[in-house]
Amino acid sequence: MTIILFVVLLSALGLLADEDTPLRTGGASNGRLWNVLENSELKELFVIAANEGFIAQYMQITCSDKAPSDFIAVSLTRKEEVAALDEFYKEPVNAPIPIVYAIGWVRSKAAGSSETELKGFEQKLRALAARSAEPPKQ
Repeated sequence: MTIILFVVLLSALGLLADEDTPLRTGGASNGRLWNVLENSELKELFVIAANEGFIAQYMQITCSDKAPSDFIAVSLTRKEEVAALDEFYKEPVNAPIPIVYAIGWVRSKAAGSSETELKGFEQKLRALAARSAEPPKQ
């Protein structure tokens, strides 16, 4: 039932369409969407879905029948990961960063990346989001 509500919510927000909206950057859901999701269960579902997508893509690219153990062995619970994403998106300049990229930042932090590494990663994500938000050149 919760998954159905999640799909309905995304549809209502126009997020299943291909075009960019303020809630999408480069076609991917961003921090603006994350910040309008008030239900933590929906946020957890988003993290689960993103994780499943990462695993499926990894397995397809590598022609593997197993997900990478280092990717699955995240030291955070889903609730902790949601709380870390909430904290990441409290910074308004991070709002355009796609959620899937922010998940990578959160997992890097959990894995013990230094403050310098995290700041550099965050700057790269901001620059990438800014480039993705620019209209295509003709």
